[in-house]
Formats: sequence, C-alpha cells, structure tokens
Amino acid sequence: MPPHDLWRHCVQRPEAVPALRHRDVGEPATAVPLLPAGRRPPEAGARRPAATRRRWDRLNATDRVPSARKRKFSKWVAKRLVNPFVRLLLERGLMPRTHALLETKGRKSGLPRRVPIGNGLRDGVFWIVTEHGYHADYVRNIQHDPRVRVKVGRSWHSGTAHILSEDDPRERMRALGRPVNDALVRLVGSEQLVVRIDLDH
Repeated sequence: MPPHDLWRHCVQRPEAVPALRHRDVGEPATAVPLLPAGRRPPEAGARRPAATRRRWDRLNATDRVPSARKRKFSKWVAKRLVNPFVRLLLERGLMPRTHALLETKGRKSGLPRRVPIGNGLRDGVFWIVTEHGYHADYVRNIQHDPRVRVKVGRSWHSGTAHILSEDDPRERMRALGRPVNDALVRLVGSEQLVVRIDLDH
C-alpha cells in the first residue's frame, strides 16, 4: 500500500490501524474501504457540500486576518509616529537622497497630501513599490487624480502616475537596487504594488 494511502487509512478509518499493525509478516494487508459502506466517492468536478464550503471560507478568512491586522498596525505606526518626522526632514531638505517625498491630491479634500517614500528616480522615471497595494492612501489618491509631484533632494518634479498591476514588485525592487529600503517594504508591508511616474520634461 502506498504511504499516502496508508496515512489516509489511519486518519479516516482509525479502526483499521490495529489490523495493519498485527498482521503476520508476509501476509498482505486487508483492504479497508476509505469511504463508509453505501457512500460513493464524489464525481470529478462535483461541488463540495455547503457545510464544507463554509468551513473552507472560514479558514481562508482566518488566513487573511493577519495581513489585515499587520496592515492596520503598520499604517498606524507610519501615520502617527514615523511619517510626520521624516516628512518634516524631507520638506527642509535634511534627509539623504535615499528617500523622497510624494505629493498627491486628496481624493476627498482636494488638498495636497505628502508621504515619504523610497527614492525610485531612475533615468527620468520615478518608481514606487507600495507597502500596502491598493490599500495605501496615496494609491487611492492616484486612482482619483494621477497628477503628482515628487521631491528628490531639494528639487520638485511633476509627473503623471500609472499603476502597474501586472508588474512584478520583487523584480522591480531588484532592478532599483535599494536593499535597505526594500527590505523594510517587505518587512512592514502587506501587499506590494508597482507605480510608475512619468516625469514632465
């Protein structure tokens, strides 16, 4: 009997285990049906029973809870503790060029919203790998109005942002070559998403 079939025997029909353990050496094991008598195996493509589907739905929802909690906690820390201090340094030009400042227009208020990000300026194009995908506030602002500004060093650049849902975030981070920044993005982030900003020339 293949190992995986034996494991299924032990899990689904525990009463079959003693029979398998105490048989004489060389004596073939007696086949024990995996399904109760009178019950037929499900046909290929058959849907799971409603109770089973509900159990799977609960398990999947449980798997999503840690990401939601992580996102909520990470956004709170960034918004209340980290971003205000870093944003002030960037506005005064006191931060190294490893970081930049992104300005979007608030989708509800219409007011400028500024958030610190990693410096993704490469050959006249600015790249962003978000920490929380479409849940990031500035991504939602970009969806409403793609016109943005980016401050690198002491210079502001205007441009148009494009959300690239098909772009591979890991490959993009590898191409940008920012090991410290990107390690933090993966550590505190819940979902990565690539945004390209075509700067005006």
